[in-house]
Amino acid sequence: MVVEERRQVHRGEEGKQEISGRQVYVSAISSLEDFHILQVKNLDILRRIDVMLNPKALATVIEEEEEEDIEAMKEDVENVEKEVLAEVGVKVRRAKAGLLVSAPNPSNPATRGHRARATVLQRPCSSPDLVAVRFVDTGDTATVARTSLLHLPKCLATRPGLALNCRLFDCTAYGEGSRKAFTEMVMGHQFRLEVMFKDTKGPSQVDLCKELGGRYTSVRDTLVWGGHAKFLTFPQVFLANVEDRHYRPHPTLRRGKTYTVVVSHVSDATLWVQLLSRRARAATLALPLVMEEMAEVYGVVRSEEMWSLGTDRPGTLCAVRDPGDGLWYRAQVVKVVRGRILRVHYVDFGHTVITSLHKLRRLFEQFLWLPAIAQPATLQAEGRRLRRMAELVEMVEQQEVQLQVVGEEGQVELTMEGVSLNRWMEEKD
Repeated sequence: MVVEERRQVHRGEEGKQEISGRQVYVSAISSLEDFHILQVKNLDILRRIDVMLNPKALATVIEEEEEEDIEAMKEDVENVEKEVLAEVGVKVRRAKAGLLVSAPNPSNPATRGHRARATVLQRPCSSPDLVAVRFVDTGDTATVARTSLLHLPKCLATRPGLALNCRLFDCTAYGEGSRKAFTEMVMGHQFRLEVMFKDTKGPSQVDLCKELGGRYTSVRDTLVWGGHAKFLTFPQVFLANVEDRHYRPHPTLRRGKTYTVVVSHVSDATLWVQLLSRRARAATLALPLVMEEMAEVYGVVRSEEMWSLGTDRPGTLCAVRDPGDGLWYRAQVVKVVRGRILRVHYVDFGHTVITSLHKLRRLFEQFLWLPAIAQPATLQAEGRRLRRMAELVEMVEQQEVQLQVVGEEGQVELTMEGVSLNRWMEEKD
């Protein structure tokens, strides 16, 4: 039941996450620095758009579709039929750059030259009767007759394009066969997308990963080690992006309130707790799923070369693989101990570890939707009672207890099975 509850929480948060981790196809390639991808989940939308713009070809498009899909497509066509007749058949008088239109796509044999949504490019052509366009749902380009451009129905003119412009992260082509090798490697295959850096003025920098033998392997790495690409380094861009990230704040412990918590770590008189109260329970239960996803993402071949942190600045968010249990944790750099040895804080559990810089990875945006889970609380225990802290740790660590905030600055009283642990510590003195 708990596992299913966690899965429901994860699904509910899906809309808040980035497209990292989604399954995609590469739909068009100009180079390693300029290609387009299409999410697998959007393939059905692409088919429906094709049917709307090519209603006469409905029968040929859906020859192999299930009966219920055929009915759904027919319904789409019927719903927009009047709009299609009124607007799609109207020719575009002025093909201005950036205009979204309907244009025939001669470069896509799969659709037999069907019409598709396209944007007019500001690119010179050999004749004033021709115009260059880019198809916004697949990313490929073509030169078509100016007179072939038609207006789109409003229902399609307002929908954003499905194709995402990308470039391979931190690498460039090397050798004459780079584009051919990349094309042969990716076209027609499904990949997991990892967005490494978003650039508002250019294509998103990404990596494409494919599961081989139970592990994810990087397309970028494969091209580099095969001699078809070489690594680049842009520290001024990526370090700024890494150091700029922050975890979402956790709920504040309010004085006078009682919370159900799990004590995840105890350090001196400080307790690190994970809230299980109604508002915070969803985030706490989602944590194991996030850690499982981190293990899949960072477990790829040569992840250090691809996603090393690259900075030892205190406060920088990171992912770290614990040497004890082998799990990946969300963390934050606390201080430089010496050289490349750092102290990092596990933000979801509260403890700190000393580790080497080369073991840290960039924390991707897809793992930032979950707030930092562990938060500190201070026991009202002073003087000799601190010597009993070791006994308290054995009793409460990883156990569910009741926590009441009784003082300023997060001072709390713990209750376990109806017994006040603060009073228990006083009685032991």
